[in-house]
Amino acid sequence: MAWRAIGGEGALAITPLLAGVQLANAVAMALPLTACSLLVVRDVGFGSHPEWLIAYDASLFSPSFAAVLFGLLSDCVPMGRRDALTRRCSRMRWVMLGMAGAGGCLGPFASGAVRSPLPLFAFGIGGAVFVAITGSALEGVMVERGRELAEERFAADPLAGARFRAAVQALDYQVRGVGALLGYGGSALVLARFPPRAAIGAGAACYALAIVLASAYASVLARQTTPALEPASAGAPSADADDAAGATARARAAGAPPALSLIHISEPTRRT
Repeated sequence: MAWRAIGGEGALAITPLLAGVQLANAVAMALPLTACSLLVVRDVGFGSHPEWLIAYDASLFSPSFAAVLFGLLSDCVPMGRRDALTRRCSRMRWVMLGMAGAGGCLGPFASGAVRSPLPLFAFGIGGAVFVAITGSALEGVMVERGRELAEERFAADPLAGARFRAAVQALDYQVRGVGALLGYGGSALVLARFPPRAAIGAGAACYALAIVLASAYASVLARQTTPALEPASAGAPSADADDAAGATARARAAGAPPALSLIHISEPTRRT
């Protein structure tokens, strides 16, 4: 029962904008895959060269092995001013960069410019790199989101906080899984009536939608940035002011003028 309650609260970590980013990105990744495979076999001619097809498929998976490095890149190289952006907002900018690059690499496939092995490998591997950057940065956003809310809601119960973070991650995987299913299903529907380049163009459009949602979410994060603290002089009185006020009060009680007491309060009493 407690796990269900924590899991329900975990759904609060994924706001509608963030869920839209995850869903649109997953759809954009899955929608053009089958269409790109058809173009590789038909237009480039890898159907008669299985060794080239295997090499191309292996090259598309190679950037995923460097996902840890891409995650360190989004963590250690902030995009934007450090004093104005939170780390999560910086990661969202990396997400937008990755999605823009992945969508841009789909352009040559949709336009028919990829008809030889060289542009195929160039744009295919480039798109895979940008997809890996997007996935690493977006996963970092979700991990930090879950950690922040866990510390806020379950500060006194570390075990409940760990369960909450696990619930956030599980919900993240579910949203991405639903997006992938929608992408593969949409690909089958599009390919049944339209040429493969239409599915690739639809994938690029999904990346554009995800970028718009990510930009809106980054704007929300920027507005949530903690404002700078005001100077101490504008709020509570300083220690010097307290000492001066106390010295003035003591001087008035002794019958001396306030101005003279502030100047000579620390001088030793002269002997007559």
